[in-house]
Amino acid sequence: MKRRYIVLNTSIILLLICISSGVYWGIYNVLPYSAIKPFRITPQILKDKFNESVSPDRYTNLTINKFSFYTNDSILIRGLFIPATGKPKGTILVLHGIASNKELMLPYAIDLVKDSFNVVLYDSRAHGESGGEYCTLGYYEKNDVSKCIDKVIQQYGDTCAPFGIIGNSMGAAITLQAMAQEKRIVCGISESSFANLHETMCDYLEQMIHVRWDWITTPAFARSEEIAHFHIDQVSPEKSVCSITQPVLLIHGDVDEKINIRYAHRIFDNLHSHKEFYTIHNAGHENLRGMGGEEYTRRIREFFGKWMVGK
Repeated sequence: MKRRYIVLNTSIILLLICISSGVYWGIYNVLPYSAIKPFRITPQILKDKFNESVSPDRYTNLTINKFSFYTNDSILIRGLFIPATGKPKGTILVLHGIASNKELMLPYAIDLVKDSFNVVLYDSRAHGESGGEYCTLGYYEKNDVSKCIDKVIQQYGDTCAPFGIIGNSMGAAITLQAMAQEKRIVCGISESSFANLHETMCDYLEQMIHVRWDWITTPAFARSEEIAHFHIDQVSPEKSVCSITQPVLLIHGDVDEKINIRYAHRIFDNLHSHKEFYTIHNAGHENLRGMGGEEYTRRIREFFGKWMVGK
């Protein structure tokens, strides 16, 4: 009996050691990469998955020019420049979300080009065909926006101004952070942005592991910062918007399952420039366009039409 008791205790101890080792491994080698190293969607993956339905070649009514630029830290960013139909009213940058790419944002381009705006789409760092191993959800990406504008002006001329911007999810967070420092952007639209990265990463980890423990998130986030060389607490759209002077339209679904609409309201409360809030009822994180329908298209058209024309 005593021997059986010892064997049982030993087995329990070994099991606990294995569990502890697994948790330790996950905290330092899995969770830290969950946000900063997203799945990379390339044109080939889109071709295999969607049978070329989102390929630029499908949009024969658009003139699509490839262009590229380098970031401040020498990462090559690849993008598309789509000139307006008729005399351009300005140029709008369209920023995709995490684990997405420029091709998936082409539906935005169709409507904007028809409204006589040039459109710029590019793969954010660590996404699509662009270089870079890690994304920082705005810490470096906000500066990439300015480099993109520099390149567009250099390659296509000063007549590309004024510049507007629209971003979705991660792209929305980058939009707000970029607008705070880049005043060549005269107005912007943010769709489904988080308020601050630390809180949102806690939310996502809770969705993954179904618990919210600081002893897990604190070392995991510290490791993320070490790997990607950035500071999570400095990625805070709700703080950045305090410096925005340009008009902003916030769009959010009221049943967003990934980024709760309350975060958008916090951002809205911190905005001191002209601001508009458009709630799309029964919309989640990824179906704003579908649920918003004609009203969604109209709101975007009217916003850019009002704040870009005549600038």
